[in-house]
Amino acid sequence: MKGFVVGLIVLGGVCLVGGAAVLAYGIHKGKINDGFVTNEYVLEEDADNISIDVSTANVHFEKAEDDKIKVVCTEKEKVYHSVSVSNKLLTIKQIDERKWYQKYLFNFNWRSMDIAVYLPETDYSDVTIDTNTGNVSIPKDFTFANMTLESDTGNMTINSKASGDIDIKVHTGNVRLADVDGNSLKFKSSTGNLNCKNAEIKGAIDCTSSTGDLRFENVKALSYKSKTSTGDVIFINTVVDTHMEVKTSTGAVVFTKSDAETMDIRTDTGSIKGTLLTPKMFDVSSDVGKPKLPPVSEWSGGVCKIDTDTGPIDISIA
Repeated sequence: MKGFVVGLIVLGGVCLVGGAAVLAYGIHKGKINDGFVTNEYVLEEDADNISIDVSTANVHFEKAEDDKIKVVCTEKEKVYHSVSVSNKLLTIKQIDERKWYQKYLFNFNWRSMDIAVYLPETDYSDVTIDTNTGNVSIPKDFTFANMTLESDTGNMTINSKASGDIDIKVHTGNVRLADVDGNSLKFKSSTGNLNCKNAEIKGAIDCTSSTGDLRFENVKALSYKSKTSTGDVIFINTVVDTHMEVKTSTGAVVFTKSDAETMDIRTDTGSIKGTLLTPKMFDVSSDVGKPKLPPVSEWSGGVCKIDTDTGPIDISIA
């Protein structure tokens, strides 16, 4: 029995030493093979549309100082990017030439790659960006026809405008929209939050989230629809011209001097509270407690339907 135990101890020591050797070798190889280099691509052709498909690189746009498109990539020896223009389409794509063991066993450099896109014009057609862990940043210098942005864990900061549709999908990444105009806004996330401020959407806002919060401040839209599970939905100085529909499970719905012509607000256990801008004809259903509403004598205007199981209700007119 003692011999068996001693054998296990010896075997464990050998594995420990071997693992340390592999780790040291991996770090050594990582330092040699995963060093970063900066490559600059200057393009002679003009582009109207932009397509970026990368995995781990951060992407940010900048206004060019001359009349040429320039892309500056901070990348690795075996993980780099192809940059080209064809038929007025600027394409940036990540190329990964590492072996499988370099990706999963000897990947000891966790620094993110970076892509800076310098554009000479201010107006472009469609922009499509798809990234897994990279962050995306687009400043106010640009206007696009349509914007399609997708990320897994990366965050987004968008300050540009769109004459058409804005379509954003994230998993855990957070999205910040500021000073944004568009024809429509569509947002979908799992745990990622949306913070939208100073925006004017000529058409519909349509949001779906699980645990992520939705926050709108100084926003105007034609219509609004959202569905969340535990995420809160917050409106501050936000006005919807026609119908607003909000559905949550345990998330709260909060209004601060916000309004819509007609409203349909539903929660299970989440609270519904705040101030609206104009009187409403209230249609309220609650299983627990007495809702706090304006006096019946002051009811008028569009219908505001509120339905909750156990969530408290407290609504007033500003």
